[in-house]
Amino acid sequence: MSNRGIVILLLGCCACLLDCAGGRGYLRFEALKYPASTSPYLYGRGGDVVQENRGLTTVGKFSAEKTFWGMAYSLVRLSDDADIVEEANQAIQKAGGEGKINLRISADACALAGIPILPVLPFWPACTIAKLEADIVKESK
Repeated sequence: MSNRGIVILLLGCCACLLDCAGGRGYLRFEALKYPASTSPYLYGRGGDVVQENRGLTTVGKFSAEKTFWGMAYSLVRLSDDADIVEEANQAIQKAGGEGKINLRISADACALAGIPILPVLPFWPACTIAKLEADIVKESK
């Protein structure tokens, strides 16, 4: 086998190991009825900055998971993002909160994206799992 053949073989093997598939989605909080922050601070009723244990009281925890599906190397979206925002609104309302702080978002590939060779194919569906966590708070009186 020539050097060129070995290079092509190695490149082919590397291409089969690539994880090209994934889901694509958007986490838009435009429909969120409450303020949210990735920091431990929010603006209070008077417009001043308040923080946890100094103007904000934690009244609950928010945790949600959303799976975003995609095909064609995640160019084609197969899922929407509306339900996770509604879930956040309901959780804040149920806890009697006025917002959420310490919002953490993480994303991981699902098991379908990790199968060797198949994620290289454009028609192979795959997904990304987004996890959201936050503290639900309300302003202390």
